[in-house]
Amino acid sequence: MTWARLDPPGDPLPGSVISLSSGGARIEAPTSPAVGQLVSIELQSAEPPLDLVAFGRVIWVRSDSRPGRSIWAVAFEGLDLEVQAVLARFVFCEAARRGKGSRRIVGAA
Repeated sequence: MTWARLDPPGDPLPGSVISLSSGGARIEAPTSPAVGQLVSIELQSAEPPLDLVAFGRVIWVRSDSRPGRSIWAVAFEGLDLEVQAVLARFVFCEAARRGKGSRRIVGAA
């Protein structure tokens, strides 16, 4: 994934998604934007397939972030229901692929 500052505009920068939902993402990257800054997040995956750009606002930056490794979160803004559904499907497919999220929580009758 790549991300970029939008105000002021910046070049795309590398990062990794730590967690993802239809509402936002937690990112690890060599650097971080400021809290409140508007950013674009480009998400691409071959399997399960995903290719989209989302816009959002940085809601926190971990206080123990250090040079070369910063962890921060973005809340997506303005995603229509179709894009939210695409993200939700991707998250469920990725969880199934990794064998997560399919645990029985109620005992057999």
